[in-house]
Amino acid sequence: MKSIAFCLLLLCLAGPPAAAEAVEGATATATEDAPENAGDPPSESAVADATYIVEQTVTERMFIGALTRQRPLILAAVKRELDERKIDIADREAFMDVFFDEFVAEFTRVMQGRISELFAESLTEEELSVIAAFYATPSGQALVEKTPPIMEKATQFGAEAGLITHKNVLPKVAARLEAESLLNDEDPQMMVRLMDYLR
Repeated sequence: MKSIAFCLLLLCLAGPPAAAEAVEGATATATEDAPENAGDPPSESAVADATYIVEQTVTERMFIGALTRQRPLILAAVKRELDERKIDIADREAFMDVFFDEFVAEFTRVMQGRISELFAESLTEEELSVIAAFYATPSGQALVEKTPPIMEKATQFGAEAGLITHKNVLPKVAARLEAESLLNDEDPQMMVRLMDYLR
């Protein structure tokens, strides 16, 4: 079951708002961009503001979309693992509903804690106060409410942009390979195949 959880974790992080690399990368670079009082522990008010910001912005709604889109793939992975362990569940759909509910809730809780700490360490007390105050306004709450569907559409746009970019970038790669003399002359036939693919 650990492998299923790991699969779900990757699927969650593949979607908005963040990937695991982004969280770890932000943590690694926090000291470079940290506020002047970075050596001091965050104040109670800074922690409270960071927690509030994260509660508003890092929610189950931000992750459930990625899981829902990948549900057939995850169900297949679960079925394989259960079959390998010779575990028979009469209602696997009900099992997955429970699994999803608990996984998303716990994943959200863990992410909220990590990101809250990151915010408290990376932003000044004044910055956190201003950001928290914004999220308490009607405009801030409107942003909170509309961000999940916006990100869902942005994910779709990203997939479409990836296909368009892949098509458009190939001739540009070919041109640069020729202009910068990066082609391997030792195997001319392979280079011909490569250039045919790129063009």
